[in-house]
Order: sequence, then structure tokens, then C-alpha cells
Amino acid sequence: MRSILIEIGLWIAHWWQGDRIRVSSSEGRLLRLRAGQRVLIFGRIWNVEATDVKESDDSAGTNTRTSCLRVRLTNTDSTDDSPKALLEVPLPSDGQPTKNAISGWLITSDGQRTPITDADVVPAESPV
Repeated sequence: MRSILIEIGLWIAHWWQGDRIRVSSSEGRLLRLRAGQRVLIFGRIWNVEATDVKESDDSAGTNTRTSCLRVRLTNTDSTDDSPKALLEVPLPSDGQPTKNAISGWLITSDGQRTPITDADVVPAESPV
């Protein structure tokens, strides 16, 4: 029985120290976007097409890697001049909770970059 408890303790310690992004459940909407989801951003409804994480080497020569969550969006309004956009959200490099609000950039197909935070993203109701 004691060995089982030790194994469980080791597993929990390993899980707790794992490399992951930790944010409060009331924050992190930008990090939880998934393909197929509809969201309201700055008064416009967008469909989430896909998400991926892009990793790149630090150009400062410090041998660190930076990660960026990229979310591809399609605007549901076909009359819009910018039907596609990309969300880029830099990820904390150490996996520790961030003291600042999660933020990034909304980049439209015409190249316009707009700062965005969790507060700007609202889940949209699915169409009936």
C-alpha cells in the first residue's frame, strides 16, 4: 500500500512540475480558442478555422525559444473587406502563471494589427 501512495505522490509531483501554461479559469480565453468555435471580437463574429503553436529561436542569441499561439479566423460577414484574420498570442516561456493579462495581436488580411486581450474575446452563440 505504501508503494502505491509513493507512486501517486511522484505522479502528482511530476504533473505539477510539467511544462504547461497556467492561467486562472477566469482568464485565458485567447488560449482556449478551438477550431469550429464562433467568437465575437470588436463587434464582429469570427469562426475559428485552426489553431497552432509556432516556436522560434530567440534572435538575441540567448539560446531560448519563444512560442506563439496562432489562431486563424474567418469573418462570417461576407461583405467585409477583411474576411480573414490571424490572432497571435505570445506564450509565457517558463510555463508559469502570468501576472499580466493574456494579450496579443489581431492581424487582418489587409495587414492591420490591433492589440487584443482576453476581454476583447466573447464566445458567440451558435446559430439555431
